Amino acid sequence: MSKSGSSSPYYNFGQSLKVLREQANESPAEVAGALEADTKLIYDIEAGLTQPSEDIVLLLISHFGVKDKEASRLWKMAGYDQSLTGHYSDNNNSFELEIKNATQAINNPIVYTDIVQVNANRYGVIINFMQSLPGATTPMAISRVGMSREHALSMIDVLKSTINAIEQGAEKLAEVNTTKINSEKKNHKGNS
Repeated sequence: MSKSGSSSPYYNFGQSLKVLREQANESPAEVAGALEADTKLIYDIEAGLTQPSEDIVLLLISHFGVKDKEASRLWKMAGYDQSLTGHYSDNNNSFELEIKNATQAINNPIVYTDIVQVNANRYGVIINFMQSLPGATTPMAISRVGMSREHALSMIDVLKSTINAIEQGAEKLAEVNTTKINSEKKNHKGNS
């Protein structure tokens, strides 16, 4: 490598990614396919020419099954710091970070989905939440979430227990409302 490549702020991240990729015996094209990204992006990241987005860093960590300590090191090399509530780029100054954190709470809408697409491999799971739009032939992706297999299994358990609790609570609520309605009918008939 030339010295100019090593002066890039993301050179160390790129070299670490290359080592992970080679240890997994994968080509840049295979990694790009797993991340649903462009192969050129993987080459640019490995060369340290571009800062990977937070999504790409997260997907790479999940794809290669990187453990917490190493993952934290990768986040920092990519220009992000997980010690704060959210990730931030080294390129941001503190004022921009304050604005981002202040508006993040305001700009946190709930988005509803009617289509879910799940892609998985031995390293993790990517869930694409989509919406079908009137008149559109293909659904629009509204959110993409990547996670480890273990986290996905844990999420399934949480979803099942939450939905079961709601259904049990709804049955009890229906019983209470039915009892209340029946007693009101009896009181109304008795008063007539």
